Amino acid sequence: MPKNKLTFEKKIQAITLIEEKYSLWEVTAKLERNINYTTILQLYKKYKQTGSVDNKLLLDHLQKLAECDKQFTIRKILRRECNITIDVQK
Repeated sequence: MPKNKLTFEKKIQAITLIEEKYSLWEVTAKLERNINYTTILQLYKKYKQTGSVDNKLLLDHLQKLAECDKQFTIRKILRRECNITIDVQK
């Protein structure tokens, strides 16, 4: 596992320790892993904003990709570079 990846259990443990008033450095020491304190800081910021330690969904990224593909397809059709959608896929 990469050094900055935390399991769900470790994330919960880190948040619990922070709420018990441990410093970021103490939390990283107690997790017994090679984790930078900024990773714990970012986790805590996310927890305060969302109320969860789960990873954020990438829905915005997927929608932008779909929008880009949509614009590409329309541009190809309007320029008459292809006649049907199958040509666009090529």
